[in-house]
Amino acid sequence: MKLRTAAIFLMMLPVTSAAYAQHVEVGATFGYTFSEGVSITPRPVLGVIYDGLGVDSGKSAGFTFGVYLSEQSQVEFLWNRQSSVLTGEGPVSDRPLSDLKIDNYMVNYVYNFGARESRMTPYAFAGIGATSFVFGDNLLNPGGPKIDGQTKFATNLGAGAKFYFGHNVGAKVGVRWTPTYIKSDPGGTWCDPFYGCWQMVDNDYANQFDTSFGITFRF
Repeated sequence: MKLRTAAIFLMMLPVTSAAYAQHVEVGATFGYTFSEGVSITPRPVLGVIYDGLGVDSGKSAGFTFGVYLSEQSQVEFLWNRQSSVLTGEGPVSDRPLSDLKIDNYMVNYVYNFGARESRMTPYAFAGIGATSFVFGDNLLNPGGPKIDGQTKFATNLGAGAKFYFGHNVGAKVGVRWTPTYIKSDPGGTWCDPFYGCWQMVDNDYANQFDTSFGITFRF
């Protein structure tokens, strides 16, 4: 999935216009990500029933590399990592299960509002990619086997503003929402008098809401 995301980004680069093909923007961000987990089929762990997997909110950091298609438009690759803990959630108590790193790999279309020379530039973006869940130490059984990592399809939407100190250097603030597809649960049967009946599914997503600030360099 990571290779596919990078390939999409590389394939989109040749469409840049001749006037902007060499205009790029590189940024680094730091922030805090609010996260949520997913529900699971209730199961016992050490005598306690758990019906959810929680993802703790935590600090995050990221990197962006964008190529201008025009004065306002960019194609951007985004990487962001959040530090977290996977938690078993139950009606009686919660229990930490594993250290967790969450990596987002996204290809975004970015639109910058206003003229290129503006000191303050609002922006908005949307894109697709993948979220990789990398598990660390086993907190339930120290020294025991680690949970296998997972990479899942994801999308993201975001907006923010850039504040340029000069022609090439500026600060940026932004927010980003990343829903990551985790699984599909049976959603019952839907019937129509003309088309018959078919099974429905209930898609389950793990959501991240990222707030960040950082620095950006434009060339």
